[in-house]
Amino acid sequence: MRIGCAQISAETLRAALWHAPHLTDVNMGECAVDRAVCAVVAERLTQLRSLNASWCDRIDDAGVGAVCSSCTRLRRLKLRACTELTTEALCSIVTLLDIRQLFLLDVSRCERVDAGVLQDLPLVSLQSLKLSWCDGVTDAVVASLLRNCVELRELHLVGCKVLSMAALEGLPDLPCATTLHLIDLQYCNDFTESVLQQLVDRCPPTLMIKDYYETPITPHQRKG
Repeated sequence: MRIGCAQISAETLRAALWHAPHLTDVNMGECAVDRAVCAVVAERLTQLRSLNASWCDRIDDAGVGAVCSSCTRLRRLKLRACTELTTEALCSIVTLLDIRQLFLLDVSRCERVDAGVLQDLPLVSLQSLKLSWCDGVTDAVVASLLRNCVELRELHLVGCKVLSMAALEGLPDLPCATTLHLIDLQYCNDFTESVLQQLVDRCPPTLMIKDYYETPITPHQRKG
């Protein structure tokens, strides 16, 4: 179900969700999602597997906590640019959901969220992780994610300016090297094109890394 209308009121949104308890996939990005809307989702949509609440600037930590406590089957959760969220929301996600079954998590542009919460967690099914412009995205955190996210396909780290090559140096020898298609490092200061080229040349040919200027870096053609 795609609701996707910025003009729809929270009251109308609550009513629509209340009368659709069998929904498993809801996209209400840019809608008037507040704590009361989250309460309806938590009470009525307990079978939910995919939720997009991106660009909803009224959703708060308590709302995310309520959803995660009831919608424990969630596999895809998009909260991009939910600017009221803090680290408490991410803690709710990783403690209340079955993180071993989480496929997609997007908390990019949630600048008050500390991604360090994700370090050393068994995110063994995670395929897409978006942490762009988040706080706490350090070399240690990224290295841990690459070790533990063995099915990872895309990792978005745009604007994570404290990162260095230490975050990626072990990548070629990790299981996720065979599944990764994209690492996005736009606006990350400490990565040069030449050093990234050396890294991807040691990885499977399916990997692409985007550097500071969004230049796509792929493995050179291997001979024979």
